[in-house]
Amino acid sequence: MPKVSSLISDDYLLKNLDTISGLVQIIPPQVGTLLGISNRQLEDNRANGDPPKFVYEGSAIRYRVGDVRDYLNSKKVFNNTLEALLEKNKKKENLDIEK
Repeated sequence: MPKVSSLISDDYLLKNLDTISGLVQIIPPQVGTLLGISNRQLEDNRANGDPPKFVYEGSAIRYRVGDVRDYLNSKKVFNNTLEALLEKNKKKENLDIEK
């Protein structure tokens, strides 16, 4: 029986992220590339229960394209740096109020 690779190329993933089935699984380095974060940050996210969601495939860690896509789509988009800073300060003030 031929060996089946569970990986899709980075190039294909980047070009077709919107159309790939949400059930397709990708590896942490591919997720890091999509999110612009390191493998270490992904490890920290998993340890802290932060998104994106992941699955174990045997002992290997995989991410479903649909979960990564949902996470990317949930991120707030800003028109400029000032908007981003105001949002960050608003969140910080809310955290200070809750304490």
